[in-house]
Amino acid sequence: GRARPVVGAEVGAAPMAAEPFVSEEEKLRYLFDEMDTEGSGSVSLVMFKNWLRKFVDFSEETMELLFATVDAQRTGWVSWNEFGVFGKRFPNVCDIVFHRAADSWDMMNRDLETQQAQQQLQQNAAEDDEIRQQLATLQSQLQALQQQNEALHSTIQNNIYLNQATASRQEAMHPEEQTLMEREINMERHREALRDSELLFLEQSQHYNKAATALGSPRRAKQY
Repeated sequence: GRARPVVGAEVGAAPMAAEPFVSEEEKLRYLFDEMDTEGSGSVSLVMFKNWLRKFVDFSEETMELLFATVDAQRTGWVSWNEFGVFGKRFPNVCDIVFHRAADSWDMMNRDLETQQAQQQLQQNAAEDDEIRQQLATLQSQLQALQQQNEALHSTIQNNIYLNQATASRQEAMHPEEQTLMEREINMERHREALRDSELLFLEQSQHYNKAATALGSPRRAKQY
């Protein structure tokens, strides 16, 4: 995927910090650009589900329901403008998926940095042997290398600690996040059902009023 978004940079072009001041539009844009693996400016249902599977445990039915909320034309593809509805309907889903993606990006890069540091330590160990053989003339270079090794060890330990802390936080938050997302989705389902019921009630009220008028009755349907 692309690098993590960064505040103030062009969306999808540079690493990004998951800070509280990242706007909801920036988060949504980042998710859309990550899903748009072809760079076509549109996201298919397959792209949508493939990307979501990396970060959430949604069923196929749930993912298809989420996609259907933005695929108003039922074409199987959504544009950036259509995708904006997703952030309005499911703000918590967007926020949680964004932060999970950001955490995943951070952990991946810490692991890469750790690997590079370990490789550098191996290289340094070999150089250390050579420098010790020439200790009389290379004492200053050996000293600098030892300082670098200390910094690399510190980087490794810090990254290990940060990854452990991140993994612990994810484990603790996962049930709460899952429940929040599921309840938000259920709430939206109930809202849609209520809207449908209100439309049916209004239609029946109109039929009732027309019948009453035709029959000369003064009675009219009560409105809530």
